[in-house]
Amino acid sequence: MRRWLGLYGTNVENRSYGLTACAERNALAAAIGAGKRNFGLIIVATPDAEYPVSPCGACRQVLSEFMARRGRSRIRKLSEGSHSHNDRPAFPLRRAS
Repeated sequence: MRRWLGLYGTNVENRSYGLTACAERNALAAAIGAGKRNFGLIIVATPDAEYPVSPCGACRQVLSEFMARRGRSRIRKLSEGSHSHNDRPAFPLRRAS
């Protein structure tokens, strides 16, 4: 049985770019805090962009480390409450397992 867990994150900007907390890592921290690991599917959705936006390299690295061995990732744009169909892999180059 599949169990879906929808978690949201938000960017916390900082003048020092390296100290910015990205939405993807904030959502992942919430999931880990809830005891979740080995995600079979991660969807990064951007509601305010005109096109699907890829996570930064640091977020892709951290998210990929918590995915299941055969897990999948998608990037999607949210449009008026529905998902677009032009999604693509978020992590085209994953670590070897």
